[in-house]
Amino acid sequence: MKKLSALGVVLIGLGILTGINGTIVDADSSATTSANATVEKPDPNDPEDTGETGDGETGDPTDPDGDDEYTPDESNPGTPGLLRIDHAPSSFDFGTIKVGRKQTKYAGLESGSATDGAEKSVPNYVKVTDNTGNFAGWELSVSRTEFTNQEDDTQTLDGTELSFNNAYANAGSKGAGMPTTVASDVNIPVNSKTVLVQAHENEGMGEWFYVLGENNEEAEKSVALDVPVKQYAPGNYSSTLDWNLTDAPSDSSNME
Repeated sequence: MKKLSALGVVLIGLGILTGINGTIVDADSSATTSANATVEKPDPNDPEDTGETGDGETGDPTDPDGDDEYTPDESNPGTPGLLRIDHAPSSFDFGTIKVGRKQTKYAGLESGSATDGAEKSVPNYVKVTDNTGNFAGWELSVSRTEFTNQEDDTQTLDGTELSFNNAYANAGSKGAGMPTTVASDVNIPVNSKTVLVQAHENEGMGEWFYVLGENNEEAEKSVALDVPVKQYAPGNYSSTLDWNLTDAPSDSSNME
């Protein structure tokens, strides 16, 4: 089974800032993206910080429509080849985490431009192309590492939960054969493969998008980070999110 990987998302925990170093690589290789998060102590003089639960915060939203009218501000390509990941999100920005508070933060959406040059935001998405012509199908999965303090690797954001919600598959201009299995709402555990899309025999030919949110309103809360009440050490944390594409679907418990 041929396996292609592209690490495509920068995770930013509450107030988190991230940067990506997406790299085009040969088939059977991988591309990686760093994910960064900043944790801060609460301000005793800030009413928002003294509450038991913080309101979710989002960045800018919107949606990919399956055509070529959108160009991301930050390109984060995957792998070349007949079966490939053409694009993965450049970053997930969840804002700033204040310790000692239970909270849910939401990632902002991708920013780019339309063909007329106007600014345009779209939901986070992964684009897959299958030009193999063998009609065998494919599988898109993701895995992530724990958020780890950049200066002290003994400190992590253990207990936080990342999830994708409102996801769906959308055919591009050259897509045919709707994939049978798509994970609409799914948790992304640490160091574990999570299957997102399975295109079986005679499915998933051409261009396909795995989109997090069908419209702007949904997309605003489609990438969530749940943070428990815990005394995390202040500092900058980093994590890595890997998107993987294989040339045939596997048996996976999270798709049942």
